[in-house]
Amino acid sequence: MLDPTRWRRIEAVLDEAAGVPPGQRDAFLDSACRADDGTLDADLRAEVARLLSLDDDADGFFGDLRDATPTLGAAGDGASRSLFGAPALDDLVGREIGRYRVEARVGTGGMGAVYRARRSDGTFARPVALKVVRPGLSADVGPRFARERSLLGGLNHPNVARLLDAGTLEDGRPWLAMEFVEGEPITEYADARALPLHERIRLFLQVCDAVAYAHRQLVVHRDLKPSNVLVSDSASGPRAVLLDFGVATLVREDGAASHTGRALLTPAYAAPEQIRNEPTTTAADVFALGALLHELLSGTRTVDTHDRPPHLIARDVLELTPTPPSASLTSEAAARRGGSYEDVSRHLRGDLDYVVAKALRKEPDRRYGSVEALARDLERHLSGRTVEARPDTMRYRFATFVRRNRGVVAAGLIALAAVVGGAGIAVWQAREARAERDRAEAEAERAAEVAAFLTDLLGEFDPNRTGGTVLTADSVLTRATTSVRNGLRAHPDVRADLLTSLGRIYQSFARFDAAEALLLEALDLRREHLGSEHPDVGTALRDLAWLAYVRGDYDRADALYADALGIHRLSLPEDHLDIAADLEGMGLIHRVRGNLDSAQDFLQRSLTIREAHLPPDDSRVVTNLNTLAYIYYNQDRLDQAEALYRRVVQLRKAAHGEHVQTAQALNDFAALRLAQGHPAEALAFHREALAMRERLLPPDHPHIAQSREHIGWVLQQEGRYAEAERLYSLSLVARRAHFGEEHVAVANSLLLLGEVRALLGRTDEGLALIARALQVMEAKLGASARGTRLTRLRYAERLADAGRLAEA
Repeated sequence: MLDPTRWRRIEAVLDEAAGVPPGQRDAFLDSACRADDGTLDADLRAEVARLLSLDDDADGFFGDLRDATPTLGAAGDGASRSLFGAPALDDLVGREIGRYRVEARVGTGGMGAVYRARRSDGTFARPVALKVVRPGLSADVGPRFARERSLLGGLNHPNVARLLDAGTLEDGRPWLAMEFVEGEPITEYADARALPLHERIRLFLQVCDAVAYAHRQLVVHRDLKPSNVLVSDSASGPRAVLLDFGVATLVREDGAASHTGRALLTPAYAAPEQIRNEPTTTAADVFALGALLHELLSGTRTVDTHDRPPHLIARDVLELTPTPPSASLTSEAAARRGGSYEDVSRHLRGDLDYVVAKALRKEPDRRYGSVEALARDLERHLSGRTVEARPDTMRYRFATFVRRNRGVVAAGLIALAAVVGGAGIAVWQAREARAERDRAEAEAERAAEVAAFLTDLLGEFDPNRTGGTVLTADSVLTRATTSVRNGLRAHPDVRADLLTSLGRIYQSFARFDAAEALLLEALDLRREHLGSEHPDVGTALRDLAWLAYVRGDYDRADALYADALGIHRLSLPEDHLDIAADLEGMGLIHRVRGNLDSAQDFLQRSLTIREAHLPPDDSRVVTNLNTLAYIYYNQDRLDQAEALYRRVVQLRKAAHGEHVQTAQALNDFAALRLAQGHPAEALAFHREALAMRERLLPPDHPHIAQSREHIGWVLQQEGRYAEAERLYSLSLVARRAHFGEEHVAVANSLLLLGEVRALLGRTDEGLALIARALQVMEAKLGASARGTRLTRLRYAERLADAGRLAEA
């Protein structure tokens, strides 16, 4: 997996290269992809070139990113769309095609449309689905249709839509007549009926049976997704039908699928090897089934494709570990699965998380060896037996046995306790005493080693060794970092703890690159000495997630928080404080993206855990309350927000006095009081927060920039534009220095400065700043995010004020 620094380098070159004409890109990449010593970074150049090809090829490569309307079913609105500049569909309703009269259009996709039709000679009353190519598409569509016709002609399975007829229109376009499936996409069908998990798995097993059958006929589907699996009710129960073999292909004797050039695919369900345009095997369908199962179980896709450019989607598919279903679940999704969040999440954790993870491995040879193997594991789970995907430990085998044989185990334990109770207790007590002695000796050795290390470290600051020089905070941190990296070799756990502490300190000083290097070093140490699934590894990932969040890399932060939560849920109870911290982080990501309801859900679950374990004035509880108050404020629930904010300010002052957290509480409460119509009170709170931050933090710290902006906003509301403009300018300089240009905080500064300059009569200058803010928002949050929509609205308002109504 590429580290975040490498990705930022790739994306920086990619963003510049996207604006270079195609004919000049080779020369640009040769110049831009250079290492520090000036030599060509061939790996960087190759990666950027590959991602550029994805952007250039987005129409053909990704097909319809919106997951087009179901192909052969009645679901869909029948509306005509022209996708990604594809030729518009013609209207064939009422026409005769072969022996069929077209009745209605029932679906559209990237290559064409599907119509409901019936035999015009009245021989059969049942409708058929006519699949017709869009006029004017490229020459490779005809062979693709011919391949689909050939493949379907050899398939005969109750869960595969049957091919009935085929032909060509007068203009040479091919058509297929297929079984008409009056159904809904599998995910929509299950949600509409609030199917519990076990019924969803039974339904999914029908899909597995169909795909396994296709594989036995040497056919790889290559585009498995919910809209290609329709479910209808029948006398014998729900029937799932597999559709659309338009991008399917045959498996060669060597096991790989026939390579037919860059294939259409749906990125949310595509395997990494498909993204790389490598030859695919049946393992690609196993991956897609894993993605489909994840969505069916949790209600969430493994990859976010909404309003995101193709190269970012490709990066996620190739690099990010999908969030386990149990960590993706929301309360709303749990209700659609017929249970509470706690019950559904508990059933997902363990076997089902492991099954999905195995199917979604990046490496094809680490996935299930076949669709049948995936199905067998799901059958084993349903019957309460051990699954192959889960690590084979004695503890797991025993737990599974207990679940299947509760009565027998209970009786056996009672009898065993009666026979060996006394002896067992004595043995246990002796073992515990020895273990306690060993732990005490280990802790004593560890404490002595740490004490010696700290003594040496403090000696670094002795004036006799520094020549009388007064050390700055920066030089102290530098020396401490060097000492930690070179010391404590016998205690990697302590070294990891100290590296983490130093990383957090660097982050608090907004020294983000240094912080990231230290936190990554700590993560590597923990993985090396504890294993990749140890809870401490999850905590290390959460530290990196928080850093990514602060830097504005929300996709990365989201993935890291989800990884942390997935690891913690493997070995910790659901009410553990580490779980609460992970949930809080995921709530922050949803908040910044404007998903306030889901953010509130995550944060409330985090708060519930913390309130059960911690005193009411604990800093972690208060932080939860503060963030929930922010949610209420943005939901216009101002009275509820005020009650929480007042409580937070009181608790922060009592616990910390003058402190950065107290300043943040004052800052947030001031914003609320302004919204409630109390500008003088708001200004007083903001100035108190700024004064506190200036005493505690470096002069260019982002928190000071935040306070200046908030004071400027109050002044702007009072018509004091020149004073506001000065504060906004100072804030923008500080934020650019810390975050660079591509950060949401910088976009906010650009927006504020642009608005006030427009109000000062510097209209063109102001509009240019707001336009740049909108670009950054769209790139970092997506076009539909709340922050982006608000920025777009304010841009339109300023355009209208300037008389540029056509642009507004």
